[in-house]
Amino acid sequence: MRISVFAVLSGLVIVVCGSATAQQRTTTLQISVERLSYGEPTPKPFQGVGTFDLFRGSSKLEGARCPDKSGPSGRIVCTIPCKADDAVAMVVRVKPPSDQDVLAGWVTPAGRDVEVTRCAVKPATVSMTYEDAKLALNKFLSKQYFAAGTSGGGSTAGNSGWIGQISGNTPLAAVLGKQATTASGRAHLIELHTLATEAASIPSLQTSDLSAEDKALAESLAKWQVVSKSALLRAQVEQALPGEEKGQFLLAPTTDLAKYRANLDAADLLLKRSSNSAAQMKLADDVKALRSIPSIGKDAAAADKVIRTWH
Repeated sequence: MRISVFAVLSGLVIVVCGSATAQQRTTTLQISVERLSYGEPTPKPFQGVGTFDLFRGSSKLEGARCPDKSGPSGRIVCTIPCKADDAVAMVVRVKPPSDQDVLAGWVTPAGRDVEVTRCAVKPATVSMTYEDAKLALNKFLSKQYFAAGTSGGGSTAGNSGWIGQISGNTPLAAVLGKQATTASGRAHLIELHTLATEAASIPSLQTSDLSAEDKALAESLAKWQVVSKSALLRAQVEQALPGEEKGQFLLAPTTDLAKYRANLDAADLLLKRSSNSAAQMKLADDVKALRSIPSIGKDAAAADKVIRTWH
């Protein structure tokens, strides 16, 4: 009996393709999207958030999809390509979105890793909790020694906590100036500015007809934005111009917006006279940018991008 070469090759192709099909599958990952609001004890489902990205290493995982936004229950189902016989764990990073209008005023949670082995996902469900920026700011400040004495207590109810206690008479500006002299202190001040700016983007604050409570909150957040930036500015100039006149009086950290803007003008003049090194030229460019963009409110997000490059 004679078997044609074509028939043999066709059979091999079918076997190989069938084996590959058997191995290549998809598995599912569930994401539970929640939001923890200021003054509330437990998280609630967060509807309308998406879409999430799935990464392997530094690149998006080919074939992986989280196509939908979260529904009323906050649930999202993602599909991940996998091989049923692959015993080596594949680490997949779940990256939450941060740039949607619905997320204004919410702090984006950190990415989470899951492992996929033989098409089994571990854990099979991950929770992603977006935290109200007011709550996150309150919690952050309650842990910082520089906030000690600025509040009568650590309450997170209403606006009576740490974020409502900064005033024009507080010694906090000078204390934050000292905080900015160390790398860890500067990192804290950058985080402080980021949280205050995110909190300032809350939709309820984006109107000209604010309630008395929201007006006080907006003013408080603006002061936290200004005092953190002004303390960081002083430290950057100190580092860029060692051993020279740095205009210490003019560059003193402040909660006052007009004084901070004056500090930027003074720093600009100082750097124009000394912009020789790479660090000095970069700082000169940063100061020029800060002078041209908003310093407070939600639009200070552009300023936040500038100071996040400082160290």
